[in-house]
Amino acid sequence: MAAKSLDSLSTDTSRTEVKAFVVSCVDLLQKLAVSAARKSDIITRALDSLFVLARTTLDVQDPRTYVPAFEHLGDAVSILDSVPQDADVDHANYMRCISGTYYNISGSLYQATRYGAVVPFLCEACFLGAKALSMKGRAKGKGKAKEQAKPETKREVDGDIEWNQLEEQLYRRWELLAVCYSKNGDRKVIFVCFC
Repeated sequence: MAAKSLDSLSTDTSRTEVKAFVVSCVDLLQKLAVSAARKSDIITRALDSLFVLARTTLDVQDPRTYVPAFEHLGDAVSILDSVPQDADVDHANYMRCISGTYYNISGSLYQATRYGAVVPFLCEACFLGAKALSMKGRAKGKGKAKEQAKPETKREVDGDIEWNQLEEQLYRRWELLAVCYSKNGDRKVIFVCFC
C-alpha cells in the first residue's frame, strides 16, 4: 500500500519518509523470504515494492537517481537468488518480471536520450531475460513444442502469452543495446550484441 502511494505524493519530504518506510519493509520481507513457508507471497510483495521504488526513484533528468534505481532492482535479483531452487517458487517467472522492469526503466531512459544510462539497465534486461527463458526451457526454439500443447486455463494462456512476448522481444532488446552502444561511440561492443 505504501509503495503504491509513492506515485501520488507531491512533497519531497513525504516521498522520502514513505520511501524509507518501504525500504525497511522490503528489508524485513527479504529476511522472511528465506525462511517463511509462504515464500511466493512474500517474494511477490518484496519484488513489487522494489519495482515501485526503482520506478519512483528514477528521474530521467537527474543522473543521481540512476544508481539508486538500479540498486533497487539489484536487490530484487538478490532476493530471488537467496531463495533455494528447490523451494516452491517459480524462479523463472520472477526472473522474467525483474527483466521486464529493467527493460521498462531502460525504455524511459532511452526516450529521454540518456543512452549511456540505458546500457546497464538494458544489459541486465537482456541477460535476465535470457536466463528466465533458459530456466523455463524455452531458449532458442525449445518453446515451440510447448506452444503446440493446448493450455487448459486462462492463467495458462496468459502465461504462454507472456513467455512468447519475452521470446519475441529479447532480440529487440539486444538490438536496442547495440544501438545505445553505437550512440555512445562504443562500436567494438556492438558486434557482441548481434552475435
